[in-house]
Amino acid sequence: MNRISSAPSFFKLLIHDFSQQLCLPTDYINNFNGDVPKQFILTSSTRRSWEVSVKKVDNDLFLCEKWPNFAKDNALEFGDLLVFIYNGNSEFDVKIFGSNACEKEVELALKNNIESNSYVREKKDGKDMENSDKLHSQVMLKCYKRRRTNEAVVTDKMTSLTNSISIKTERSEALEVAHSFTATFQPSLKYRIV
Repeated sequence: MNRISSAPSFFKLLIHDFSQQLCLPTDYINNFNGDVPKQFILTSSTRRSWEVSVKKVDNDLFLCEKWPNFAKDNALEFGDLLVFIYNGNSEFDVKIFGSNACEKEVELALKNNIESNSYVREKKDGKDMENSDKLHSQVMLKCYKRRRTNEAVVTDKMTSLTNSISIKTERSEALEVAHSFTATFQPSLKYRIV
């Protein structure tokens, strides 16, 4: 595989169904000079990694197999923003930001009754080791909490109904705009999965 020269990054805003697969930006894929790896390794802020395969559908490439595990283990939600930072060798660090614009800190606690498995790469004595752990996600936001007075709590509760109606309206308007968007595709560079 040809390495990307300047290790560019890209972001994805989660506004469509992302639970089973995630479309990769065509302009970003063009950086691979036509030879796209069969899989990428995604590493979250927990330092856990998932080997996610790439699938071609029509003229688009998608992260698919093991992507649902990554989405579940990292508690991805509508409105989250993901920043993919390429490290070379088919590996990405993924930063996850919540709808409040703060980076999510996902704590993965080992549980016996959770179906989702992650692909874990750990360095031991200079060698990469692979493990598969049962995981459960707990999300914490890295934004600092300010001390709140009782008045602030009451004010927030009184305005929360108005805010929730406003958010629902904004969300439906965003979806309406997204569904009405039309793009013209002009193939410029063919790519293949290698």
